[in-house]
Amino acid sequence: MTILIHMGGLGLPIISALLCVGACLLLGKAVYNVWFHPLAKFPGPRWNAVWHLPASYEFLRGRFPRYLHCLHERYGDVVRVRPGTLSFSSSQASKDILINKPGRDQLQKDPELFFKSPNGAYSILSVPSDSDHSRYRRLLSSGFSERAIRDQEAVLKTYVDLLIQGLHQKAKDGPQDMVTWFNWITFDVIGELTFDRSFDCLRNQAYHEWIPFVFGGVKAIMIRSELSRYPLITKIMMWLDREKLLAAREKGFRFAEERVNHRIASATDRLDFLNYILRKGGKEREMSRAEIEATSSTLVLGGSDTTATLLAGTVFYLLQNPQVKQKLVAEIRGGFSDEAEITMTTVGKLPYLLATLEEGMRMYPPVALGSPRIVGDEGTVLGGYLVPPKTHVLNSQYVAAHSSRNFHNAESFAPERWLDDPVYKNDDRAASLPFSLGPRNCIGRSLAYAEMRLITARLLWNFDIEIGPDISTWIEQNKNWTLWEKPPLPVLLKPVR
Repeated sequence: MTILIHMGGLGLPIISALLCVGACLLLGKAVYNVWFHPLAKFPGPRWNAVWHLPASYEFLRGRFPRYLHCLHERYGDVVRVRPGTLSFSSSQASKDILINKPGRDQLQKDPELFFKSPNGAYSILSVPSDSDHSRYRRLLSSGFSERAIRDQEAVLKTYVDLLIQGLHQKAKDGPQDMVTWFNWITFDVIGELTFDRSFDCLRNQAYHEWIPFVFGGVKAIMIRSELSRYPLITKIMMWLDREKLLAAREKGFRFAEERVNHRIASATDRLDFLNYILRKGGKEREMSRAEIEATSSTLVLGGSDTTATLLAGTVFYLLQNPQVKQKLVAEIRGGFSDEAEITMTTVGKLPYLLATLEEGMRMYPPVALGSPRIVGDEGTVLGGYLVPPKTHVLNSQYVAAHSSRNFHNAESFAPERWLDDPVYKNDDRAASLPFSLGPRNCIGRSLAYAEMRLITARLLWNFDIEIGPDISTWIEQNKNWTLWEKPPLPVLLKPVR
């Protein structure tokens, strides 16, 4: 007992000394970050310069895009949002970050985002090598071309028909959650176009069992990526939930693997996306089976949730802006004498529809946060600012699209800004980048446009849409972990056909 007391007496001064040293180190690090760090000259909240916690807190709450927007409105086009990270909001900075420039290597993605699938392969979204990404893209690009998407019009029409039929059946039951309906149709379409097998959400009027794993997996990955900045917390979480997390990820991936294997074994000549990969195998360096499996999951997510988000956001803003809705309905119903005339070609000739969708994408970009990049060893100029080497840089689609420096009345839903209205002549429309830019931009842009135009036109041809239970705060209720986590959007549908 005497020995223990003696050791305890010695231990207290040692512990106190260690705590004092630790506090001094933290204080020294804070002083360095605020006044002597290479990014010290850039504006931003002082606490954000000291440590990651303020940004992490907002990210984990699902409010990071709005948080960044507030910072930019206060501090300007460039903001220091973390000790080693700058956020930019100008269109020029987006071009400088995302597009290759002569005499400068392409800015690389943050390596923390290069996660492998459970089979050990990278997808087209996560592959770190630019040459491998180009290989993936070459094999996929033909399937996503405008011509290839036009060739798939019969598939799109089949599922739009199912959507309209389902809404006619259910409209009398009261407000319909349009988030769910838009998810159903976009998952069905991308399932058919990727695996030659629909998820049958519209036919069953229920989510396929795999879809929750898709949504949950993205959120879990992004939260774990953020928490990786705090190693102790990460270790504790992995210790507590490792088996659960790994099992969920494994189950979700195995379903995609099974679908790919079934599709390859079928040897069909159907021109789905996998067909373009498989038939080019003899002409170019092909994708391995593991790479195809990893990429197929990415295609399903990228070709479903993002388009459903655009549609839900546009419907919300139409309901909140009756004058815009009225003008759009008049254009659609006045532009056709029969529903059969509404095709991929004809909807592309409706200027107010196109402008409305562009404005919907500006106000509610499906991917609100761009992928962080890292400046090379030589440093570079981004948006007119000389940025030091090894700096993490971020261009947020949400921030740029909502910036009062880029758009007049930026928080107003105004399709007229895309129709050369002189009120908006000074808008920097290049700042709205819902599909990103550069060699890693969204490969599914043509498909998204085709779906959005057809679905919106057919919906408003068939129904008068009205606000259901109060949805005025719907946008504010959305959470974001790279993709939006959307609450229900109840809408009253009154058939007019």
